[in-house]
Amino acid sequence: MSIRSFICKFIVPGSHGKRSYKGKYFSILGDSISTLEGVTPSGYNVFYDDVVCRRAGITGIKDTWWGILIEELGARLLACDAWSGCRVSMLPNRHTLFPSGCSDKRIAGLSRNNVIPDVIIIYLGDNDWGYGVPVWYNRKLGLNAYCFFDRSYDWMLEKIRKKYPNSELWCCTLCPAYIPDIPDFQFNLKLGGYHIDAYNRIIRNSAKRHGAGVIDFYRYGITYASIDGSHPSAQGMQTLAKLCLRSLKGE
Repeated sequence: MSIRSFICKFIVPGSHGKRSYKGKYFSILGDSISTLEGVTPSGYNVFYDDVVCRRAGITGIKDTWWGILIEELGARLLACDAWSGCRVSMLPNRHTLFPSGCSDKRIAGLSRNNVIPDVIIIYLGDNDWGYGVPVWYNRKLGLNAYCFFDRSYDWMLEKIRKKYPNSELWCCTLCPAYIPDIPDFQFNLKLGGYHIDAYNRIIRNSAKRHGAGVIDFYRYGITYASIDGSHPSAQGMQTLAKLCLRSLKGE
């Protein structure tokens, strides 16, 4: 194993001082929050289409959380592999893993034209939490192991590490949102039956196990502006981007 591979695999990003990302290729693995019409791969489910973008105040890549982040770092977008409505775990009534984040096809989509990403950011899990996907593997439930969040998240990182051993890997935790036009809106931390931080603990533990960094939105304790209690507006995108920058810059 090369020295670079050793560092990427066993040392958490950002743990040894600040890094320069200028000119680096970034790939995003995500769900609806990361989609954008015209950027997300053709045929993928997209949430941020023209209609939603107008409602959210988003005019293009420069207003998305990942676009803001990449521009601020002087980096380049390689792939935005985001599918609206996907989960990390297997979707119900599916015979294959795709379009789940743990599927080989989604992971393969992080590279383009034989170019390997220097940095991969994963922002997935909201739909697992929102629909109450079982957090911990339990054989007694009689479900495929990929139907559990802990197994599917861990296997997703294992597959990414195997396919992209030299890529820097970051995992985002899940966090609450607010709706500016509805002051009394209360974010439900147990929307699907499990507390949101049960999933966040899995994300943190899996990231540590696979030598990935954590962009810990939840621990920052900052909510982001949304159009519906989940999907960020342009203002919310700015908030998420700033928190990402703090993590990647080691602040």
